[in-house]
Amino acid sequence: VGWLPRGDLACRQGHAGPPYETPEAQCHGTYTFHYALVPYAADRLAAVQEADAFVAPLRAISTQAHPGALPPTLSFVRIEPAELALSALKPADDGRGMIVRVWNRSDQNIEGSMTFWAQPAGVWRCNLAERDLAPIELDGRTIRFAARTREIVTFRAVFDTPGES
Repeated sequence: VGWLPRGDLACRQGHAGPPYETPEAQCHGTYTFHYALVPYAADRLAAVQEADAFVAPLRAISTQAHPGALPPTLSFVRIEPAELALSALKPADDGRGMIVRVWNRSDQNIEGSMTFWAQPAGVWRCNLAERDLAPIELDGRTIRFAARTREIVTFRAVFDTPGES
């Protein structure tokens, strides 16, 4: 390849954009890829969960013992039922709280719940651009919500405790 774009192609005259040099664009070298086949009969959800675990395996990082406010084990967010998949847990782009995004991977409308690791000061349903749409009623650390089939649902959770928002 060498250049982006090339002006000497038989299928097109001239450049399709500014000519930038792209050394090593073909990524020559040795690569290792992993794949898995997950056979299933009736329980598609179990197969999807197994595939998700393969794609995003648990990663362990060794560290020295140090003080901290979190317990030895913790789920930052628990989402139920299993048909709802976590797709994002990140700081909000505008710095106000955490964004939690889930999607309904089933063919059915679902009533779901989400339980946070700490008591939120407030939770809002958002659009994909992280703009607040409506406040969500809290039941302790839990919210309840509806998700239509294949729908992506986004929430902003704001916490009062420093370091948790």
